[in-house]
Amino acid sequence: MRLQGSKINSERLGPLETLAINCPKLETLKLYLSLDYGYSKGSFTPDLLAASFGKATMPSLHTLHICGGVRLHAESLIGSPTTGSHSFRDFLLRHPLISDLKIDCIAADHWWEGPDMDPENLACALPSLTHLSAPDLLCAQLMCSTVATRLEHMQVRKGKYFLDGQFDPLPMPMLQGLYIEDNRFWEALEFMRLVMPVANGLKDLWFAASVEYQGTQFLELLAHTPNLQTIKMGDPCDNASYELSRKIEKLNPDLKIAFMWRW
Repeated sequence: MRLQGSKINSERLGPLETLAINCPKLETLKLYLSLDYGYSKGSFTPDLLAASFGKATMPSLHTLHICGGVRLHAESLIGSPTTGSHSFRDFLLRHPLISDLKIDCIAADHWWEGPDMDPENLACALPSLTHLSAPDLLCAQLMCSTVATRLEHMQVRKGKYFLDGQFDPLPMPMLQGLYIEDNRFWEALEFMRLVMPVANGLKDLWFAASVEYQGTQFLELLAHTPNLQTIKMGDPCDNASYELSRKIEKLNPDLKIAFMWRW
């Protein structure tokens, strides 16, 4: 479902409740909500979207994608359940079969740390989650919750508030695929440092960045992922990428290495 206009509010989102009521067996819901050209500073929150469904429930829903002008607020996502309203978390709790969640982000607040902030508050609403596509700040938070133990594939989308804080990821024994969109290698490497030491079963690693001078540090991380089968990296900016590829092949001749060319 695609909605575009100069304003995204409860009135514009009203048809969503009707959709849920009339489609109780809906399994996949992909929403793209954006503002017209000239209104790029506007946005909507997952809470606003969730409230538009009222109390309607789609018991079979397993895939939820929320794309477009999404603004994330830490308090509503990972804040204490005893303070404030949490419409999006309430929506997730009514749909416990969601295994595939994708959330875009064009803006987010900075208050992702504090005594009342706990990623487990969001994890409790995602008991079946195995596939996550979200901005780096949300991925990093959920890696510190029980969601980490269930994730099989994680796509780290570009964000503006990368790893603003201290993170201690839980073991990720089920993770098979890690995909990092950021095209700055040093930021992609920071995320790999978080994930790879706790994801020994990782099979596929994709990152859009071109390898620069930190290739040696990347090679050291490969020691944590003995089951890795595929590495796909950004198109080579210089000889560093090719040199890294040759070193990887020496370490593991069976590993498939490819470049994502951008034209």
